[in-house]
Amino acid sequence: MSWLVASIFAACDGVDEAPAPRPHVDSAAPADLVTLGGPGLALTFEGEAPKSVIVYQVDTLRRDRLPWHGGPHDTYPTLTAMDEHLVVVDLNFTVGSWTIPSSASQFSGLDQPRTRMVTSSGRAVDSGAVLGPGTVNEVFQAAGYSTALITGNGLLSEENGFWQGVDHAEVVLEEPYNSGQLARATEAWLGTVSPETPFYLHLQPMDAHEPFNGTDFVGTFVDPADLPFELTTPGQIAKARLALDALADDPVAQAAMVEAIRSTYDEELLQTDRALSEIFASLVANGRLEDTLLILTADHGEVIADRVNDEWRFEHSDSVRPELVHIPLVFYNPRLVGERIDDCIVQNVDWMPTIAGMLGVGGVPPGIDGADVTQTCRPWAVSATYAWNAQTGENAMDAAVVYNSTSAVRGSCRDGGYRFTGYDHLTDPTELQPLEVGALPHGPAMQTHLEEYLQRAADTWAGASCR
Repeated sequence: MSWLVASIFAACDGVDEAPAPRPHVDSAAPADLVTLGGPGLALTFEGEAPKSVIVYQVDTLRRDRLPWHGGPHDTYPTLTAMDEHLVVVDLNFTVGSWTIPSSASQFSGLDQPRTRMVTSSGRAVDSGAVLGPGTVNEVFQAAGYSTALITGNGLLSEENGFWQGVDHAEVVLEEPYNSGQLARATEAWLGTVSPETPFYLHLQPMDAHEPFNGTDFVGTFVDPADLPFELTTPGQIAKARLALDALADDPVAQAAMVEAIRSTYDEELLQTDRALSEIFASLVANGRLEDTLLILTADHGEVIADRVNDEWRFEHSDSVRPELVHIPLVFYNPRLVGERIDDCIVQNVDWMPTIAGMLGVGGVPPGIDGADVTQTCRPWAVSATYAWNAQTGENAMDAAVVYNSTSAVRGSCRDGGYRFTGYDHLTDPTELQPLEVGALPHGPAMQTHLEEYLQRAADTWAGASCR
């Protein structure tokens, strides 16, 4: 059992390594219902379960702008129209707050101290274990699947190791939006796959990554005249900050301005939804819709006009705020029995063993950090962010956070040691009111788990130390 899995299951009395995953028919269910997974995360289908997978991983997808998580707009009408066939997982987290560390762990099942792909400059020269001992694409490829990666984010590159086990890799870089180009590339690739061959396809549109560029859906959710800047012009974020500060004495108007700014982001999500509808059309045309499990998720979220430490923030990649690391996870198939799962913690480092276990695909490398949560849901999840010191050429842990279903404990590296604070998500979901850890029902135990994680991380790699 790897160090991360050991630390995860130390939080549960009597829990040892998960048994071998396998799909099964639930004996308590009617004969025409097939359940994949369980007793942890499980999906139930009316009739035959799908064999193929599309991961629709929207880059920079903020969870609370989605209709299933309190978003004010229907940003994914293609999916909400099929709500009875959606499974929405509430408690899904990424290990890191930008593309490379998050995706490296998702593809490999290794946590950041082992991939060492943690900062933009910090892919360490001694990181021989990068995306090893195997990737999710290699596992599915070895099982006879056709595998493909079509991405609008050039960081998912061959150089960075993301093409391992990929039969077809394609980078689409039409600017500033590429979900339409991605949908067309998907249509072309699906036409090359034999109808009898299952496939594993990773798609990553970038439309939401650069907000405020203007879309085909401008004006759908907000009048551009109500914005503090002009779309597609430089300096929008600086203008937004000035406009928000100018409304400091009028909190109602200020909140309305925040919502207007975020609504432009929502309009960009509509473009990724339109591309998704085109991908569905391609699946139908190729007779593959009922055989395909579509998974909507993100590599990370986005901070958009959030007030953090007395300033308005627009960013990702350098913190472990919930807007960044609490990410969506939605499953769709026309035979899927829809439900809301709010009691199972999942993390993207678990991706490979969980999806493989759910579909009965063997060959998951031993000793990885991710766990098959179809067998046992996580008791907690940890996300971390790292800092790169250009002068010393070293990485260091900047901050890490442990989540359970209702609260969080954050450890911030300061002057060579950690300072811990707690947050109650039932009353403070955006973590604006830090508490003493002891004020949380399980705070001391969560801090202990986080301290154990941080020590194991530092023991695994010096670049995960607090310096």
